[in-house]
Amino acid sequence: MSVSNLSVSERYEELRKTVLALPSNQFTPQEFVRAVSIRWHSLGLPPRSLKPYLLRQKDNHPGLETLLGQTAYTRIITSAKRASKLSLPAAAAANSIATAELTLGRFLSEFEKGTPNSFSVTGQSQAIASTMTLSTDPPSSSKDGHLEPGHYTPVDPVCRPNEPDHLKSGDPVKAPSAAVQLRARVILAAAAGEVLDSLNGPKGWTTALVSLDRLSQLTRMSNGTCRAGLRDAKDFGWIHEPRTGRKGSAGRYKVAGRMTRSQKEIATVHKEMVERYARRAGAESTAAEILASVSHPAWNYGDTNLGYRVWVVAVADAAGIDPATLAVARRYIGAARKTLTAACLNPKGDTTSFLKGLNGYARSSGCFRAQERAAAAYAHSVQERTLEIARYRQDRQEVYGWVDALIGKNTLIPYMQNPKDFDKWISRSARAFDGKHLDAASLRRFERELIRRVEKRLRNSDTSSAVALWILMGTKIDDAPPEWMVRLAAAKALDEAGASRSSIPSATGDSGVGRIESWMDSFEVALAAASADAETLGEELRLRLLFRGCGEEQAARLAMRPVHRAKAERALDLRGSAMNDIPRVDDEIDQKLAWVERVEEHFSGARIGAAMLAAVRRALAARLLLTGYPEKTAAAVCDRVLAGVTGQSAA
Repeated sequence: MSVSNLSVSERYEELRKTVLALPSNQFTPQEFVRAVSIRWHSLGLPPRSLKPYLLRQKDNHPGLETLLGQTAYTRIITSAKRASKLSLPAAAAANSIATAELTLGRFLSEFEKGTPNSFSVTGQSQAIASTMTLSTDPPSSSKDGHLEPGHYTPVDPVCRPNEPDHLKSGDPVKAPSAAVQLRARVILAAAAGEVLDSLNGPKGWTTALVSLDRLSQLTRMSNGTCRAGLRDAKDFGWIHEPRTGRKGSAGRYKVAGRMTRSQKEIATVHKEMVERYARRAGAESTAAEILASVSHPAWNYGDTNLGYRVWVVAVADAAGIDPATLAVARRYIGAARKTLTAACLNPKGDTTSFLKGLNGYARSSGCFRAQERAAAAYAHSVQERTLEIARYRQDRQEVYGWVDALIGKNTLIPYMQNPKDFDKWISRSARAFDGKHLDAASLRRFERELIRRVEKRLRNSDTSSAVALWILMGTKIDDAPPEWMVRLAAAKALDEAGASRSSIPSATGDSGVGRIESWMDSFEVALAAASADAETLGEELRLRLLFRGCGEEQAARLAMRPVHRAKAERALDLRGSAMNDIPRVDDEIDQKLAWVERVEEHFSGARIGAAMLAAVRRALAARLLLTGYPEKTAAAVCDRVLAGVTGQSAA
């Protein structure tokens, strides 16, 4: 159904799907406004209602309300309105031609003659990428492909004066192996076919959502091979994957960019092939039909399939191109042509006869039956995945309602600009969950939902995870996961040691850094003695310091001090510096010197990092002061004992 046939409610439902695909933790307010505006105009919704609709999204997108009051909003809306005209189905015909030109130009051109993007198989890739204008971004580039499909018109490139000499002289760039090129061409043709289906569909998008399972079903290659082929095709600049919020194996791909000079020439010479491949009515081209038959079972299904090398040779022969330019070895070209002849397939004949012969071979060789079995298995996996997604969404809605009932709507969560209010909200939410009985599955669901909500305010997944833990600390968990119990023990140990989130001083303000450093000096020993896993305790402390306004580097450094201190205390105990081993102040001088020499020998040649060495020095000085030695004496003893440390390895 085209956009013009959609009711108003159906258009708003389509818009709602777009909004849900743009989470605030992955898209800035500017990106969100642009994407929604493009979809709004392409759906033909009234322009005056756009800003009120965006204002209603402010609770889920921090900073959106501020943007809507700035002049930047007007510029975004103007740009989005222009881009939306290119995403309408009316532009599908022109976009189909552009996609076909790009696909055929790249497929039929010799790889050495100007692959647009850098690729990993050559050490010259970075130099080429920085000095060539053979590939640029599309004139209208989208952050999410299905939101701004744009019309990409190929433009003749002009090499810059500083183009490398080996390109000016026509020397070829080192190409990947024949197998890699064959795999990439198969993926290019399969992905381009999906894009053309999308272009000629009701929405006219220049992108297609393609999963590895779908590519595997189309080409009968394994998921790993498809993944490698996608990677190669993207590295070569043949296909592009716009940024999307979708996770998992499915990706949204498009055939975009600009062509090299040789690719443009090939697309111009094969104009009829381009029009037929773009599915323009009235155009005829056997080569285009063979290229579009990449997913035909005769090429890839059954025990006696023809194979993709034969398919490439058939495309080349039909287009009047030497197959050797498409990385098919000379020794295979003759064998491939004999295979085509034996199967009664003539690439240079008419389209109807070739396709009829291809279908006949697939029926007689069992290729259709093999494909039907694979298609049934794929349909079953899609159905299972659809049911799984439906169950997940239903479960999420239930959890959403429960969390709303316990702690209120998202709008009640304060922003971090008001730390006191935010801390009060955490305390209120923790009291709401206090004493609730949860199983392990419910715990994960509640934790995931809380993290999702808090991320909209903090925009930091690590700190959001810590906030979710603080809220759920008082729950009673049946068969709690071990990792949860370890984190919970660390959080409780910090609370008992006097390092609760509210007791840690704020690091904001002019004297914030000094306050936090002084606090750590006072609590380092107590935190080091906390009965919890040292690394987990350090990570929990780091998150609390971030929550109190510390910078990333300062929080990481301070959080490691108790960890280093605990290790330092153990190191001193093992090296003869336990409290019982240190001589008393009134002991004989010979006894004191003997102890100093013994400890000095233990540390001689030790490799200790700078942070760890400082922790050992602080721990030893503290023990000497507790024994009754003056501060200067303690410092002198530390200097002598640790003078033999030779290494400065990582702490």
